[in-house]
Amino acid sequence: MQISLTAQYDRVIRFGTPSRPTFWPAWSQPGGTLVDLRLFPPPGMNRAATEKVYRPDALRSAGVPEALITEAAASEPMGFVFLTREAPNV
Repeated sequence: MQISLTAQYDRVIRFGTPSRPTFWPAWSQPGGTLVDLRLFPPPGMNRAATEKVYRPDALRSAGVPEALITEAAASEPMGFVFLTREAPNV
């Protein structure tokens, strides 16, 4: 699948429990929704302040399901998950 990152996000996806939800930017795509699970780097990491990176440890701490973390690790570039069912707007 070709991932185009030029468009702005057009929806937000929620993962986690009702008491501790997390919200992730996403794009509508034909046949589903592309979710961006990348995060900004932690302080002290040698990266540009605006460059997002894939951080599975932080995703686990945020309550993102392990299956999505594994899927995001296998994507190219890392950190994206394609949900094939229509995800509701939050």
